[in-house]
Amino acid sequence: EPTSGLDPQATNDFNRLLKTLKEQNVAILMVTHDLMGALEVADRIGFLDRGVIIEEFTAAGPERFDIRMLYKHYAGKRDAA
Repeated sequence: EPTSGLDPQATNDFNRLLKTLKEQNVAILMVTHDLMGALEVADRIGFLDRGVIIEEFTAAGPERFDIRMLYKHYAGKRDAA
């Protein structure tokens, strides 16, 4: 949770740093529950269940993720559990 507890300005600074590193072809693996924040910086988003990637989506192309749909889908699974 790299942005947990950060104020909005610090979060923006962190996201800018990630984008700068991305432009330098640096690979970054980040774990977060903040789907909206991940959408701002991610090329791909994967979902884990008990330590296993169960789904992976890309930011472009036919597998492009719809963050609202994913949130509803996974929030619903949690409510059903």
